[in-house]
Amino acid sequence: MISYSKHEMENFKNGKVKIARNEKDVYKFILKSQKFPSNAKLYFGKIGIEAANRIKEILGINVIGYNISLKSDSINHIIRKHSGDREYLRGQIPVTKEDFNLIPKIIFAFDNIKISNSTKDDKPVLTFIKEIGNVYYLVENVSDKSHCLEVLTMWKMKVHKKNSATTDNAINNPIQTSETSSGTSSFYQR
Repeated sequence: MISYSKHEMENFKNGKVKIARNEKDVYKFILKSQKFPSNAKLYFGKIGIEAANRIKEILGINVIGYNISLKSDSINHIIRKHSGDREYLRGQIPVTKEDFNLIPKIIFAFDNIKISNSTKDDKPVLTFIKEIGNVYYLVENVSDKSHCLEVLTMWKMKVHKKNSATTDNAINNPIQTSETSSGTSSFYQR
């Protein structure tokens, strides 16, 4: 992941973009998004060469230097649709606020990735799949306009040997539901 320079962070300071430097920043953004819905965004960092090359090799999409963003309305969607006990009825596990901190890891160390569909303006939608104790599905919109991978939704499932994120089954049959460092250091750099 590429961290933001001091100059970039200064540019974001007075706008609707917040930078996630640590878990506390993520939790604060989640709480604020729930209390005061807005079109604010949380940026985790930029996609570096290694992850971008993996994505381009598999899907043919160039996302080097794209921001990883999480919008306030996406948080509210995920909490409303994927965090309650009803997830068990769908064979899923409720998403917790701690799961939002896994977003960079899901993207940078994905086990599988696929193009899910396209947005109404014909931009690709990617599904990243990563096994981290459970199997996480992270759906991202590729926005060339804002140079971002924007989180749309996320859900998780228990690991089953037949449905491990490292098998083709996880890619072909997902559950249907609605690097190099530069600049300042980042909590999410791995």
